[in-house]
Amino acid sequence: MLNQGNDINQNTYQLEVKELSCQYSQESVISDLSLRLAKNEIVALLGPSGCGKTTLLKSVAGLMPITKGSIKIGENLVSEQNFTLPSEQRKIGMIFQDYALFPHLSVFDNIAFGIKNLTKDERAVRIEEMLELVKLSGLAERYPHELSGGQQQRVAIARALAYKPDLLLLDEPFSNIDSQSRSALMREIRTILKQQNVTAILVTHSKDEAFMFADKIAVFDQGKIAQVGSAKELYSRPANKYVADFIGKANYLTIRKHADDGVETDIGFISAHTTNQVDINKKVLMLRPEQLVVASENSSPLTILERLFCGSHWNYLIGHCEDKQLLVEAHTNDEFDLGSRVNLNVAAHSLVAF
Repeated sequence: MLNQGNDINQNTYQLEVKELSCQYSQESVISDLSLRLAKNEIVALLGPSGCGKTTLLKSVAGLMPITKGSIKIGENLVSEQNFTLPSEQRKIGMIFQDYALFPHLSVFDNIAFGIKNLTKDERAVRIEEMLELVKLSGLAERYPHELSGGQQQRVAIARALAYKPDLLLLDEPFSNIDSQSRSALMREIRTILKQQNVTAILVTHSKDEAFMFADKIAVFDQGKIAQVGSAKELYSRPANKYVADFIGKANYLTIRKHADDGVETDIGFISAHTTNQVDINKKVLMLRPEQLVVASENSSPLTILERLFCGSHWNYLIGHCEDKQLLVEAHTNDEFDLGSRVNLNVAAHSLVAF
């Protein structure tokens, strides 16, 4: 069962993992992970392939025995080296990257698979509710191979929600959906989870998916959480360069001199909102490409080295005229010719330095 800890709000779930390793690796895959989820909150575990995200989900669901460490959900120990609480007793649902539908079973029977404890009539009612919820009414007798990828994903969602889990785990669920359908399906499934008051953890390597689908994001780095926060918090106030680079493109400028009201860099003085904002020990300033204001300036030592039209904006690589050394990447709606002399300005803001 998924319970709350004694010191945690009644509507909050706590997941704790200590030095987890599994049968496929003798080394620790997860180390001292603690994640708190509010009821009806969707949290994304965002990180590169091979950092332990899927291993964590399968271990939490009880689908992968662990050989070291422990997993607690609230006050309940669900896994350790010589103990594994059966999956069906954890009240956890899971949706896999490949949907994991049974090819020889109809849509009806796939959804019914996890609710065998209900009577025949109760199952029929529940399945009809789920089909209507995921907009698949009338397709109960079809088989997975007769459905599109998006429809198969809806069946997987219906099967997981029919079980009425306390926590839903989603392992890269949109990776096999074509790009044209992905955004619409993500919005639809997010709406369904919110309507059903479901708490969920999404595993993904895609920043765009995490931004669109989750309420909160935990950036994963080699088995540890590097930072947790909203998309806006992680993008504008990353804790370190790893988070900054994983969340979006970033420029790094050496800080030449600190002042009470800003810092001096290779592109000039950049003002801070508040005095003494940047610690004197911080040596590098982070700027997102869209924070740079590009303007024509014939006498400037800076020039457009490369340019690329990206639809919603122009992407420019800007560096010194003489040695062509790249300094920054800038995004702007204004069009400049290749080789144009430009000046760079940055509006006063809460500076981020490492």
